[in-house]
Amino acid sequence: MGSAKIFGPDTKRQLVTAYSALKEWENDNAPALLTLTVSPDDPETTETIRTLQALGTAFSWFSESIGQLKAQRGGD
Repeated sequence: MGSAKIFGPDTKRQLVTAYSALKEWENDNAPALLTLTVSPDDPETTETIRTLQALGTAFSWFSESIGQLKAQRGGD
């Protein structure tokens, strides 16, 4: 998952915490995400959309953080 030496201890800790929370949520909710129902009124559809939005937000934050760290180190 990367090292604290590369990410820095705070970023590494945040990454591990976020991954653990996501994994725990996935373990608790995986069956609901594997349904074939795609109705706007279906609660699983609504939850899937919320989950995808949250993952998009998390990915954007992580991607921006990595970009900033790379820029600080003179990377591309």
